[in-house]
Amino acid sequence: MPRLRNRLAVFALLFACIPAQLAAQALPGISSLRVAYNTRKAMANPQGDLKVKLGAEVTYIEVPGGNHVDVVVPNLPKVFEFLAAHKKATAPTPR
Repeated sequence: MPRLRNRLAVFALLFACIPAQLAAQALPGISSLRVAYNTRKAMANPQGDLKVKLGAEVTYIEVPGGNHVDVVVPNLPKVFEFLAAHKKATAPTPR
């Protein structure tokens, strides 16, 4: 038991001697995160080549000067028509 106490005391002493600056890590700047996000977004290009490769059918509705409510609410019937026409095929239930 005294050996364990001695080891714990040495560990506590070493841990107390480590400066807080060495243990802390700097957070990335918001500008570097923005650059990384925009780079990945540009590389993905979901509006171009990827649609063609996947054979996805897309209906794009643009409302000039609209906000989230002005765009979504009046176009909900069109959204539901699109979804009804593109139902996901269901897998047969196993018996």
